[in-house]
Amino acid sequence: MKKHILIGLFVLLGISANAQLQNLDFENWTQDVDANRPDNWVIGQGFGQFGIYRDSLPQAGTFAMTLSRWYYYTFDDAVQTAAAPIKPVELKGFYRYTENDVQYNGEDVVQDTAHVYVFAKKWNSVSLQNDTIGRGHILLTKADFWTAFTCPVYYISNDMPDSVTIRLAPTERYLDRPMGMCPNTSSGYCSYFTVDNLSLSETVGLNDTKASQFSIFPNPANDRAYIATASQSKAIQYTIIDATGRTIKSQTSYSIGEAIDISRLQNGIYFLIVNTNGTTTAQKIIKQ
Repeated sequence: MKKHILIGLFVLLGISANAQLQNLDFENWTQDVDANRPDNWVIGQGFGQFGIYRDSLPQAGTFAMTLSRWYYYTFDDAVQTAAAPIKPVELKGFYRYTENDVQYNGEDVVQDTAHVYVFAKKWNSVSLQNDTIGRGHILLTKADFWTAFTCPVYYISNDMPDSVTIRLAPTERYLDRPMGMCPNTSSGYCSYFTVDNLSLSETVGLNDTKASQFSIFPNPANDRAYIATASQSKAIQYTIIDATGRTIKSQTSYSIGEAIDISRLQNGIYFLIVNTNGTTTAQKIIKQ
């Protein structure tokens, strides 16, 4: 039964792209087979719906949404895709994150992290697929009380996106980390990620200013590319994202001018997201 429900929900995800993002304040809920489900959101990762709650202690309004993980088997995430009436440059909202102790493979107990993603996509009539032209991602740590967050969106194109996707995940396991347990709970649930009052905004000039923080050469590149930064940094953390929004490579370099090996990448356009001295910026890199 849950498999049929999950398939149906992903069908709804495609349908929702015809309308603007809705229910970002999580006020509207529908009773599903297993639980209350927030309207306009696709819920469930892995085996189905195991940890979705209608929270009655909102940041404002009547309800908020809580997601969680269950043992190491599965977790619930929340996804919504819709048409992009603007070119969003940041997603704002409020969150709580509690009981986020996890234990991986018998190692020491560590603090889990919640994740917020934004994908801005545009249809490519040549490749007949949606290219990710803008991407935002932040991780959130423990917060017992309502806390504001901002997730910037960085672009590799000046084009207007056709659609925007928000994805909310309550656990680091979403990034393919080893399986972990919820060690301090008898119910098997942990990493409670409560979200409320999301909003997308368009601010002129935000990404243009940040884009000047580094340059890539050569670009296009064949086997190797180099990062030149405007500031001296002891460490440069970079992530390469493909046109679908998938993370291809993530690494930290402690040597300024160290080459980035892109020899194994297929030819095409990628994001290069760079973090130096606490500032995150993004540019387009072409592999040829």
